[in-house]
Amino acid sequence: MTNISLSLYTLRLRETHSQEYLPIDNFDEEHDLYQIIGDYMTDRSQNYRNDEDNKHLFRISGLQKPGRSFKGTIETGDYGYETDIVNVDDFTLAYAKQTDDAEMFPFYFYLALPQGANLGILAMQRLGQRGVKTYFSFDLVSYFRHRFSQIMLDIEPLIPAQLIREYLQNGRATKIRFIRFGIHSDISDAVRKNHEPGEGLTEIVIRAKKDRQFPIRGLVEQILAGERDISTLANFRNFEYKTVKVEIEISGVRRTIDLTHPGNLNAELDITNEVKLGDDGLPTFESLDVLAKQYISDALGRVGINNYNVQ
Repeated sequence: MTNISLSLYTLRLRETHSQEYLPIDNFDEEHDLYQIIGDYMTDRSQNYRNDEDNKHLFRISGLQKPGRSFKGTIETGDYGYETDIVNVDDFTLAYAKQTDDAEMFPFYFYLALPQGANLGILAMQRLGQRGVKTYFSFDLVSYFRHRFSQIMLDIEPLIPAQLIREYLQNGRATKIRFIRFGIHSDISDAVRKNHEPGEGLTEIVIRAKKDRQFPIRGLVEQILAGERDISTLANFRNFEYKTVKVEIEISGVRRTIDLTHPGNLNAELDITNEVKLGDDGLPTFESLDVLAKQYISDALGRVGINNYNVQ
């Protein structure tokens, strides 16, 4: 199954050549970022954004505006090339995509813009390696800059180390997965399958006893600081792992943290096992919405905004 994840970002405003952030609800003593983004969202909901130079189509569907928030689905797709779509049941040609056809992928988003604050928080869904953050950010920043040439809109990933340290401090590390890409020849022979060595992946999974946890906070802190490599977490005979994932239980909910790339820890919060899939094989809007609101409420609380009702 393709991994499904949520990514968190901050939206801040500042004057050009300044690093001091402005209040988002009155950034130039006249305008509110909520209203400006509302204009943008309405326009992109009513009209497709066709980037002819990059052969990219983009729009927002199902837009909702609870409180000072926006949520909905960003539909995006590329065109300009031909490809065959084959039915996997009988391997017949189901459709021949033409150069002027755009295959549109839906991505959930939630943007909270608290009043009296100097930041907003954006949650965006990813589907495996697919996402829409880069294009969405470029489009929104360009729209804003066209209206306010002296004000910068910064969209940045939520601080990774801070988020992970909070999970480690307040949660329990209940499972560690050491992952090796490829199946060792001994294992392939043992299960008598027609696997070639190197196909698939192999995992060593270590689980804590009930109501117990692994005391790994110090080790993970060293990894986040770049003082320790993940290869030194454990030494298994004849098993060289490439990826380490830690499952954290916090407030009754399990979160998976990939320690392989510390610099990317902020971006992808794995929710694959928490969302519900619809008949179309994609995560339902409702299940994504529940999780996104939990993450945004949590993130707002960590930056001292506790009076915002995430709806």
